[in-house]
Amino acid sequence: MLKTGEIAEILSNKGLVKLASNIGPKEPGSNSLGEGHVDYQFKNMLLTVAPGEITLTRVANDAADTSFDCVNAITNTNRSCLGTVRIPGYVYTDNFSGCVFYLYRGDSNHVIGVHAHQGLDTVSNTIQSGALKGVTINKEVRKEYGPADFMLRGGKTLLCRHETRGELTEAEKTGGRNFLAFLSCVEVDKATTFLYSYAGGAEGNRVGRLIHTYEDKF
Repeated sequence: MLKTGEIAEILSNKGLVKLASNIGPKEPGSNSLGEGHVDYQFKNMLLTVAPGEITLTRVANDAADTSFDCVNAITNTNRSCLGTVRIPGYVYTDNFSGCVFYLYRGDSNHVIGVHAHQGLDTVSNTIQSGALKGVTINKEVRKEYGPADFMLRGGKTLLCRHETRGELTEAEKTGGRNFLAFLSCVEVDKATTFLYSYAGGAEGNRVGRLIHTYEDKF
C-alpha cells in the first residue's frame, strides 16, 4: 500500500527528503532502449517514511523490479531521462527549474517517469535576399526535449504532463539554492503527484512549500 497520505503530510509541513544509498556512489542505470535525445537514465530506490521525513535509498541498477518501489529519473541537459517502476510504486525526480514531468504507461505492470529538459536554444536564420542577404540572425527560443515521438513509436500511453516553468518565486530564485521536485504515487488507475520546492542542505532536501497536488486518473 502506497504511503500517499503520509507523504502529503510531510511535504505540507516542510519536512525533509533524504537521498541515501546502499551501493555507494555509482553511475545511474541505463539500457539500450533509448533513442536520440531520449534515454533511460535512472536510479532504483526504496522509499520509506518516518515522522517529518521521506528517505529514498538507492539499490542496484540491475535489481529485480520486485525489490524496489521507486525510481529516480535523473536530469540531463538537452535530454529526456526515463525511469521505470512497477505499479503500485513511486516516481521521483528533482532539480527542476523549468523542465517538464511526464508519466507514461510502460505496460500493464509498469509506469515510466520522465524528466524532460526545457530551456533556451539558439536558432540561426540566414537572410536569403535583399540588402541584408547573407546576414545570419541568431534568436533564442524556448525548446523542450520531450519524449512524445519516441513514446508514440513505442506504443506508450501518456498518463500526465506537468510543467514547472514559472513555478519558482523570485525569492526562491535568489542565490540559486532552490529547486523543484516531483514525487508521484502511482497506482493502477491513478497517480497523485506532488510538486514542491526545496533547498539542499547537509541533513537532506528541506521542503520549502508544497506547490501543487495533481490527481490524474487513467
